[in-house]
Amino acid sequence: MVERVKTGVLGFDEIVGGGIPKRNVVLLSGGPGTGKSIFSIQFLWNGLQMKGSGIYVALEEHPVQVRINMRGFRWGVRQYELEGKFAVIDAFTAGVGEAAKREKYVVRDPDSVEELVDVLRTAINDISAERVVVDSVST
Repeated sequence: MVERVKTGVLGFDEIVGGGIPKRNVVLLSGGPGTGKSIFSIQFLWNGLQMKGSGIYVALEEHPVQVRINMRGFRWGVRQYELEGKFAVIDAFTAGVGEAAKREKYVVRDPDSVEELVDVLRTAINDISAERVVVDSVST
């Protein structure tokens, strides 16, 4: 029997047989505005609600905007960040700007896959991440 991770996304877990197979990589594909980012942050949020931990890798959006977007759904993650259960990896700003200086995990060279992997590995180990979202791989 395949062990599955519940996404907590209404209807989705039933469609895929109870959730995503544990330790699998899932690619969400679709056009602009189809809900890929919302699905992804809901997946992370629901994991936090189930006492899990997660990481959001921001490739196309400023980390501050990611948090604002999450708060718009009443998914405030600040407390989880303080508790070491949630992290945002800034792979968008290259560490430029005042807000970027406050980020714990920053990819300074956006063209370096090696640096992204190193920063991601560090964050995963730091918070014992169970869920990771990379938004978006079309970058």
